Amino acid sequence: MKSIRYTASTLLLASGVAHSLVACRSLEDPAALPILVFGIFYFIIGIFLAINFRLAPLLGVIFPLIGLASGLIVIGVSSWTAILTVLFITDAVVIGCCIPFLIQGKDL
Repeated sequence: MKSIRYTASTLLLASGVAHSLVACRSLEDPAALPILVFGIFYFIIGIFLAINFRLAPLLGVIFPLIGLASGLIVIGVSSWTAILTVLFITDAVVIGCCIPFLIQGKDL
């Protein structure tokens, strides 16, 4: 289970950096600030997962779900890019990695 936690942690750290780069690349876009904020949260949650913070798996499900939903609603399918596909897949994998921790109900 440690490898699953570290996989989710690494993906969140990478996703946090990618979100920040996407936001900084398009500063004139009104969605840039929320994307940057999500990038910062993803990075922090990735650190929390790495150090086995108790609430990290819950945050690792909630924030990627919010990110997926808001990304689909705000950005939409019409503006889909390759980087967004990678970020959405990463969110789905992180959710899949964090759910077993919530089901098991203890720190692993």
